[in-house]
Amino acid sequence: MKKYIAIFLCLVLCVCSVGCKKPATNNEEAKTALLKVLNKEADFTFKRLINESTSQENLTKFTFSTVYSALEVFSPTHYMFADFDADGVEELLIADAGLVFCLMLHYDAGTVYGNIIEYISHNYVSTDGSFLSKSFDGIRRQVCKVSFDGPNCNLKTLAYISENAKTYQVDYQDVCKADAEAYFEKWDKETEKHTWEKIGQ
Repeated sequence: MKKYIAIFLCLVLCVCSVGCKKPATNNEEAKTALLKVLNKEADFTFKRLINESTSQENLTKFTFSTVYSALEVFSPTHYMFADFDADGVEELLIADAGLVFCLMLHYDAGTVYGNIIEYISHNYVSTDGSFLSKSFDGIRRQVCKVSFDGPNCNLKTLAYISENAKTYQVDYQDVCKADAEAYFEKWDKETEKHTWEKIGQ
């Protein structure tokens, strides 16, 4: 009987060691795969903005459609690695020359997925994964974080200000303008900002 128990315990330990990979190993695999996409050596699975279907794309010639335009040409200029969803594995954020769109790439189970995020303020991407998104006129601002589910990139708004609509929110709860502004000021002061790397250097 003891012999069978010992064999069973050995099998359990083997399964656990295979199924539980260290975050550092996952991160190394992820960065390798993401760099191949950045260097145009591999494709990524892109979640479209319009009909939410997926397609295989390459940064050699990456175009996409939005509600405003039938054809946007993505011209990558800068990138950064950051753990945007705080799971121990870094994602890759790539900035476009037009300063409107960023491509967020994340690695999951051997596949690199890509999602477009609009109006990320390039100087306000924090090392904790949060970032500032705002319209060019600054009337609409929000502090966001992201989470991932396969090809989906889910945006969570931590704080939101719309001067036109007179809407002020923190964690999806309505607050006064002063409280919302205080959140933005505290976030800006207390978070360390990431630096970008120029592509090709």
